[in-house]
Amino acid sequence: PIKTPDRFKQAQHQSKISVAKMGVTIDFIVPLNALLQERGRISVGAGNAIAVQNLGENTAMLLMLGLYSLMVKLRVPVLGIGVGFGVLFALSIVVLWVTTARARRSTGGAKG
Repeated sequence: PIKTPDRFKQAQHQSKISVAKMGVTIDFIVPLNALLQERGRISVGAGNAIAVQNLGENTAMLLMLGLYSLMVKLRVPVLGIGVGFGVLFALSIVVLWVTTARARRSTGGAKG
């Protein structure tokens, strides 16, 4: 019998965990995409909604890739990059949350 190195066993275990996390993530992404496309179908049409969604996602990816590349070039530690992106995402969510709350207040609390 061939002995399997411990590092290989750890990598197998980590990959199983990653696949499990990916499954959980997909469970959240698919309904969100369906909601965005349904709302878009009602307002501007499904094709336009998907195009705008893709434009936003691709723009965000390019911006994040640019920020990441800049941080690597400036020799920022990986932990600092991770924390920085986490803070950036958290602030983005707070801004969206506050903006949505203000919009609802100004329209009399109507959900949109």
